[in-house]
Amino acid sequence: MSETHKEQISSLLDDELDSIETSELIKALESDQGLNKQFDRYALIRDALNEDVVVHQESFLKSVQEALVVEPTVLAPRSEKRKNNSYVAVALAASVAIFSVVIFDIGSFNNTPAPLQSVASLEAQVDEMLALEEQRNADMLQGEPTSDVQFVTFEK
Repeated sequence: MSETHKEQISSLLDDELDSIETSELIKALESDQGLNKQFDRYALIRDALNEDVVVHQESFLKSVQEALVVEPTVLAPRSEKRKNNSYVAVALAASVAIFSVVIFDIGSFNNTPAPLQSVASLEAQVDEMLALEEQRNADMLQGEPTSDVQFVTFEK
C-alpha cells in the first residue's frame, strides 16, 4: 500500500478522482486486503466528519462478533453486599448525643428559673411610682416640706 493509493482513496471518497484512476483503484482494492481495510477506515472517518455515522461495514461487524466469541464467559456467584455496621454505630451515637443535648439540658436542672412578671403588672408598678414622684414634685413646688424624700431610678 503506497502513499498514492491513500491519496487516491481520499480523492475517491471526495468525488475528486477521474474515471481512469478510479478503475485502477478499484482493481487494487479487489486484490489488496490491507488497502480494502484502509478504504473502510477512510470511509468511516469521512462519515464521522460529515456527521453521517452509520457503522455498517461488514468487516467492522465481523470483528465485533469475533471479539464477542473469543471473550470468556464468567459464571461466578455474586458477592453479597457487606453490611457496614460502623455507619449504624455512628448514626446511633449521634442520635443519642442530640437527644441528650436537646431534651436533657443539664443547666436546667441546677438553676431554678426566676419568676416571670407580666408586662401589665410591670406597667402598673411604673405608673404608680411616676404618680408618687409627680405628687412629691407638686408638693415641693407648693412649698410644703416632705419628710420622706426618696430618689427613684428605673433600670431595665
